[in-house]
Amino acid sequence: MQRFLVLTAFLVFHHLNGIHSQSVAQRLDQLLQSSPLLQTSDAGIIVYDLADERVVFEHQADHLYRPASVQKLLTSITAMSVLGPDYCMDTSWSLRGDTLVFKGGFDPFFTESDLDSLLLTIPQHRHVRADVSMMDSVYWGKGWCWDDAPDSFQPYLSPLMLNGGCVGIEVSPTSADSLAFVRSYPFSPMYSIANHVVTRLGCRNDLRITRNWMQQGNDIQVSGVVSKPQTLSISIFPSDEFFMSVASHKLMWSCIDNNITSRSIHRPITDVVSKTLKESDNLGAEALFYHLASHQARCAHVGSSDGIEAINGFIRDTLRLDPSHYCVVDGCGLSNYNRVSARLILAFLRYAHAHIPDYASYLPVAGVDGTLKNRMNSKNLRGKVLAKTGSMSGVSSLAGYLTTANKHTLAFVVLNQNVLSLQDARRFQDELIRLLYGNDNLKR
Repeated sequence: MQRFLVLTAFLVFHHLNGIHSQSVAQRLDQLLQSSPLLQTSDAGIIVYDLADERVVFEHQADHLYRPASVQKLLTSITAMSVLGPDYCMDTSWSLRGDTLVFKGGFDPFFTESDLDSLLLTIPQHRHVRADVSMMDSVYWGKGWCWDDAPDSFQPYLSPLMLNGGCVGIEVSPTSADSLAFVRSYPFSPMYSIANHVVTRLGCRNDLRITRNWMQQGNDIQVSGVVSKPQTLSISIFPSDEFFMSVASHKLMWSCIDNNITSRSIHRPITDVVSKTLKESDNLGAEALFYHLASHQARCAHVGSSDGIEAINGFIRDTLRLDPSHYCVVDGCGLSNYNRVSARLILAFLRYAHAHIPDYASYLPVAGVDGTLKNRMNSKNLRGKVLAKTGSMSGVSSLAGYLTTANKHTLAFVVLNQNVLSLQDARRFQDELIRLLYGNDNLKR
């Protein structure tokens, strides 16, 4: 009996030791082979050790996939490199004759508070007009889904943006079975609100918001039940007219000072990149895309083709890769036409790590903030993963940097495609990261 126990212990020890000594490639191969997710879907994966400067694992790394919001890595890294860290996006007005002209500089995060500051004092004027010459009149990206129109994550693009081109709707309960209280902001005569929300104390909020977007109308309908305060938002068509409508109303309360002939609000590119990546803000990414387009074309009325050429030029001239092997269509990843590989995204991550100081700090941090706040929040992984997420119908992506248990810094890309459950894909990604973190044998 004693000899049997000794033999059993010996076998268990060597079994565990064998698992521990497995390379990261072997353990990831086992994950791919055993995952039910990959029986019906696909994935492109690559892992690179930045200290040793070598690939430690890859799986279909050259296959082309839709990146979803991981596309924002390509846009932001190109923008930080080409435009520089001191670049700003400006929204301004100037007096031209007797006309007050608002010039849009495609600031994606221009707020009502910014507008109040811009209009604190103005000169005497007779007319007001908008200058939106920075970009063409196309207000959506190629390949964006038409039925996402009223959603706040897909606003109508314009060089003049206010509150992301959206109206905020605050809904508060009143007495039981009565209409809830609804307040909207900022004020504009461009839209109307029909309130059909009923107060149901003790129930779960179930609110719906829409407008007659098929007719490009701004008659907003809010319905459902509410038991506690909630804020919603919905896009308004078109964004530049919404900006001018709100501005025209506020001009009536501005102070007149004829010694002032212009004023600007500046938005540093670093602020735009940080919010764009942390919160996966589509408007922020498209703003970077169109600023790249403007820099590329060096003329007014730039289009998406100029932004595409700017990113393709970076791929060709800086990364030394062939842009014809990929298809870049927009800046944010909403387009269904984007096609990139895991190896291409890795090339961007490697460049950023080497040439853009603190770029990783702009990314969501696992268990801490942004779109990774509620993921990988175990004691080991919390704060160790800085990565961009990407989600759209059938697509879940994750790409960024990981500091492992043995202090290696890895760059990684995971592009899950044709998945029915985004939650299953995220669990797969989180398990892959867990294996990378705890494996102290990075040899292939």
